[in-house]
Amino acid sequence: MARSKKIINREISWLAFNERVLNEAADNSVPLLERLKFLGIFSNNRDEFFRVRVASVRRQVALNERGDDPEVDPKEVLSRIQDISLKQQKRYEAIYEDIIKELNTQGIRLVNEVALNQKHRDYIEEYFRDVVDRVMSPIMLDQIKDFPHLNDRAIYLAVSLTLKKSSGKSANRYALIEIPAELPRFVPLPDHNEKKFIIIIDDIIRHNLMSIFSVFKPKSVEAFTFKITRDAELDLDNDISRSFMDKMQRSLKKRKKGTAVRFVYDADMPKVLLRYLSLKMDLSTEGDALIPGGRYHNLKDLISFPKVGIINY
Repeated sequence: MARSKKIINREISWLAFNERVLNEAADNSVPLLERLKFLGIFSNNRDEFFRVRVASVRRQVALNERGDDPEVDPKEVLSRIQDISLKQQKRYEAIYEDIIKELNTQGIRLVNEVALNQKHRDYIEEYFRDVVDRVMSPIMLDQIKDFPHLNDRAIYLAVSLTLKKSSGKSANRYALIEIPAELPRFVPLPDHNEKKFIIIIDDIIRHNLMSIFSVFKPKSVEAFTFKITRDAELDLDNDISRSFMDKMQRSLKKRKKGTAVRFVYDADMPKVLLRYLSLKMDLSTEGDALIPGGRYHNLKDLISFPKVGIINY
């Protein structure tokens, strides 16, 4: 007898799998440091998902093709991926905030650039001069002809400088800072009042923005984190004169310049700055490639969160 089969789409099923990783991060019975690692694993898994699986679905849409199941519309799959991803992002941020509160109960504070005492301000200013500034190269976007190629897996700060014109009016200029990947993402600060403090390197750079752009004498400087995910599907050409290894090498090189399939940005980023970046990277502000998120991205680095003073890890 014929019977109906209920088949779960592969991409939607994969998102459900990653949801289970998120469940481990939310479980209070799991040691605290392990919960942070699960958040890091979730973040890393999701990036790979967008690089490969979502990129493949987008190609199907662009070529008006069907996937393994001819009855499934790729456009509908993309829409469902977007809805699920946004819900998971909100839950991810809520879990992250809960863990940060739990760290506080253990005498460990994750601070940002506006919650520093003088001792910590002196420390991160020296750390910036001696360590960060040596490997950082800000780019003024209005001083270059072509918008720079942005690296997949990298984290960027989109910087907005407010300048005062001679007429008395204000004007904005934009810059780009790539957060150095070779440096630790989490930096322990000197202990204070028997408590331990940690700051994310993003916020060390934010604290020093006025000095970075001091030559422009800005009234104010703001920075908003974003990252892009590129199409990592392998394209093997049909040239029979080339070996498989040669084709594979050429395809792997093209990966670095693949089309951007996702743009994750700080939800507090001004709309004018978001539009500017979207136009420069040829991303539609109405498209499902744009995903608003929290203040920090690439939190796969939580896998290597320092163990300072954590009792239950």
